[in-house]
Amino acid sequence: VLCGGLLGTGTFRRYGDEEAVCEGCYVSLVLEKCAGCGEAAEETVTCESMPGKVWHPECFKCSACSEVLEGSFHHKDASLFCRGCFASHFLPRCARCAKPIEDGALTALDCTWHQSCFTCAFCSKPVTSKRFHTTASAPGDVDARPVCEPCHESHVLPKCGACAKPIKSGSCAVFKGQKLHKECFCCVECKNPIQSKYYQQDKGVACEGCVAKATSSGIMVRGVKGRA
Repeated sequence: VLCGGLLGTGTFRRYGDEEAVCEGCYVSLVLEKCAGCGEAAEETVTCESMPGKVWHPECFKCSACSEVLEGSFHHKDASLFCRGCFASHFLPRCARCAKPIEDGALTALDCTWHQSCFTCAFCSKPVTSKRFHTTASAPGDVDARPVCEPCHESHVLPKCGACAKPIKSGSCAVFKGQKLHKECFCCVECKNPIQSKYYQQDKGVACEGCVAKATSSGIMVRGVKGRA
């Protein structure tokens, strides 16, 4: 019915409304072409996400490793990939373990991480809070790791020379090479924080007010003058 040739006693196929088609026309004109090898395909495999394409079962294989696809697979553009090759070639890699991230990627510190790999550099616990710190020594440090708030306080922040607690604010007093909370840098006499000038004595530091009182009472004050 397609080429007009006599069927004779040769092999023929039924096509459409019971029309007879010779074997040659059936293969070349009726059968769909395999997207893998381009040859006519009678037994085919299809992919719902790639409509209009069919493959021979043996041609339905990964474009990277050539393994026949079974079970789950991926496709990119017109190419098919097994899960392993797709992950290796196209998925982002974790900044910590360097393995592909299939789902649940977390983006931080200009990198992509598995959520389970985004852990504190000190305690190794997952960092889940939006507020965290980093070990980065400079912007763009590729080796930067997150640091949780408790570890930042205990391992990174400078400690007060008086109370040994972390100094969270940037403003602090410095005395004899030690950093102190401003509220911990107190006059040895009145116990109030020193606001400006002080006198360094053997027993500690005295504020300007206490020194003035002592001087007005006839007490000689010896010490090195300084400023907070």
